[in-house]
Amino acid sequence: MGDLNSDPLLAKVPVHEGYKVLGGVVLYEKLGQGGMGAVYRGHHLRLDIDVAVKVLAIPPGILPEAAEPLRQRFLREAHMAASVKHQNLVRIYDVDCEGGVYYIVMEYVDGESAADRLERKGNLSEQEAVQICLGAAEGLAAAHGNGVVHRDAKPDNILIGRDGGVVVADLGLAKAFSGDSSDEALMLTQPQEAVGTPYYMSPEQFAALTVGPGSDVWSLGVTLYQLLIGSVPWTESSVFVLAAKVMSGPLPNPRQFRPDLSSGVCHVIERALKKDPTERYQDCGEMAEALRTHVDAVKSSESILPDDEAGATRMPVVSATPPPRRTLTLIAKFLLGGTEIEVKASGWLGALFRRFSGPRKRWAILTVVLVFALLTGAAGTAMRFLRQGRSEAGKGQARADLTGALGSQARSPGEKDDTERSRAPVDMEARPVVGRAGEASSMRSLTVLLGDNVSMEFVHIEPGRFIMGSDTGGQDTRPAYKVTITRGFYIGKHEVTRAQFAAYVRETGFKTDAEKYGSAHVWTTASGYTEKEGASWKNPGFPQTDGHPVVCVSWNDVVAFCKWLSRRIGRTSRLATEAEWEYVCRAGSAGKWCVGNDENRLPDSAWYQNNSGRYTHAVGRKRPNAWGLYDIHGNVWEWCADWYSGEYYQHTPREDPKGPRDGKHRVLRGGGWCSSADECRSAYRDGYAPANAYADTGFRAVMTQRP
Repeated sequence: MGDLNSDPLLAKVPVHEGYKVLGGVVLYEKLGQGGMGAVYRGHHLRLDIDVAVKVLAIPPGILPEAAEPLRQRFLREAHMAASVKHQNLVRIYDVDCEGGVYYIVMEYVDGESAADRLERKGNLSEQEAVQICLGAAEGLAAAHGNGVVHRDAKPDNILIGRDGGVVVADLGLAKAFSGDSSDEALMLTQPQEAVGTPYYMSPEQFAALTVGPGSDVWSLGVTLYQLLIGSVPWTESSVFVLAAKVMSGPLPNPRQFRPDLSSGVCHVIERALKKDPTERYQDCGEMAEALRTHVDAVKSSESILPDDEAGATRMPVVSATPPPRRTLTLIAKFLLGGTEIEVKASGWLGALFRRFSGPRKRWAILTVVLVFALLTGAAGTAMRFLRQGRSEAGKGQARADLTGALGSQARSPGEKDDTERSRAPVDMEARPVVGRAGEASSMRSLTVLLGDNVSMEFVHIEPGRFIMGSDTGGQDTRPAYKVTITRGFYIGKHEVTRAQFAAYVRETGFKTDAEKYGSAHVWTTASGYTEKEGASWKNPGFPQTDGHPVVCVSWNDVVAFCKWLSRRIGRTSRLATEAEWEYVCRAGSAGKWCVGNDENRLPDSAWYQNNSGRYTHAVGRKRPNAWGLYDIHGNVWEWCADWYSGEYYQHTPREDPKGPRDGKHRVLRGGGWCSSADECRSAYRDGYAPANAYADTGFRAVMTQRP
């Protein structure tokens, strides 16, 4: 997301070898920014893991004397979050101030948010929605057990990892509710200030009343409703109308939109969304138990409710509506920024109130309160919520589809057909089976040991047919033609890493071409790739860890590695032919990339010039293709076995093509961290001289099916 060296928030952060390093973390990219700070993704050098780093941002115009309380609030948030440890809460690794920069180092969850998944699917199955909310409830229960209320639980703050694990993030609005509630030192927001995201705020949050665990129960109830239905219960764009509906309006029956929902899940929603917090689940631990009971009941095909409770969710669903006077007091208090007013009035105002009865009285009072708030300028709090609500509502439209069905042939709305998409794979025998979060399932794999606790994982590829090349790409990719791969093989799940290559070097004492010749080609911002003395796989010009793909290795170097691997494992190891490489890259997709033709989906699967920061990243951090291969686009160019020829496709064999008999350059495929989206296309071809070593070039090994 841009050059971090020019990020004003990181102006005081030191630069090491061209990269911002804060608290021992090499910062890669900016993930987002909120009111309290910005969040960056980085790699913790000592822990050797990717982490998220939250840096405090002091809003413009804040006086120096007002900035210090903000810093203290930021640290309190961090210490509060760090005090709660649970598998369903984002872990905090470090809290510190370095050079005047306040920061929190926390767990980076590689996956998607519940909001992303909802955006992708429209709504979720009952089982999936309940499991997500169960995980969130257990995390929030741990927070409640430590005296902490989240106060902003919503799908955006519920993260789902690749392994299906659920964690709750962003305790930025958290509040300690134990002890003396008047002690401002316990609170991360000012007293009597309504805090939260409007559509998920409880009645007591709108009213700026005392907030306890029941408020998180409400927010999680709204979240469960939204995951099942695809929309929050109340969708009013006006925060005034929204507040009124939340405080006194009936709950729309979820079965009105999803008749297939069980009475059990509807009962959980109804109880979680009781207007009176004393009638809800008392905390998320109790709600988690109800959800867990529901899950167990579904597994045993039993009803979780007795017959006398099964009708609790029949239309209309109206629960614990507060008396009119109390409702109006809550609304008035919200509108007036937390100042509660009595609805007992005298004079002309009292006469007006007495003239109306029932609902007419309520709306008369509400109208007067609204006018009074607007005339006195006391609606600032409401307008802040209105702006925030609009921002939230716009997220769905702006959010990129990060986790669409990988390898899908379906055309996006408004997307034009083209030659690459029209040439669908023919008679594919190795059909992709995509499981949770895009992970490939039902794919055979094999792990081989390289020594010193280093291993390599290979994925088995079945034979099949596909369309190779592109009639809309460069001249060297034409014509597109049908190719048959007649033999199955294994291919590396990841690009070969520094640790794996180092195991080879330690055992054999091997010297790469770059080490023998004393230089390699590295990237410089001023002039692109230049030859640099002393550069090699050990020193590529940017920081790397053992988990990064090895670079600055020539074609000669990687062939030598494969020969060593063959001797070590007792099977033939080699580079993929160009045809094999494109076959596994496409994984059933006929689009420009393995994710289809929509370039907006590429960043989810590839490190390239738009998001890499101009360096490699640890393998396996992006989504795999439909056959379970990571970094098949971007990160590093991958050497292939073939000689390169721009005319080869015009007279190539249709079965197991192996490239020309000779040439000057060896084929490179897939693009690298400094490549454009076009260069990362499945059909794109390039080539280097076999002895050349570049900082964006590595490889992926192939292994034969049988010894």
